[in-house]
Amino acid sequence: MIKLLLIPIMLGVLFAWLVVRRIAIRLRTLKAQLAAYRRGDYEGQLKAIEAFRVGKSEPGHYLFFRGSACYQLGRLQEAEQALRRSLAMETNAQRVAEMNLAVY
Repeated sequence: MIKLLLIPIMLGVLFAWLVVRRIAIRLRTLKAQLAAYRRGDYEGQLKAIEAFRVGKSEPGHYLFFRGSACYQLGRLQEAEQALRRSLAMETNAQRVAEMNLAVY
């Protein structure tokens, strides 16, 4: 009986560990790309940003950071496309307004 109770607990602990691990990886990626941005290493920032991709999908935060780096590199068409796609994914109305001011 006790062994049966341990299975859900162990599964819960494993799930929590996986969630924490994923958060830690994303935090490291965020710090790496911000450090590259601050150094002016925009190519390095683009490489670090790739960790934000999930398979072939491109989440909004990935597109935002990619657009920012492309802008700094002078790749304006690519920057505009990424930032507009990021803006289209945003659900927070205040952030949409702020991003519209930056894009337009």
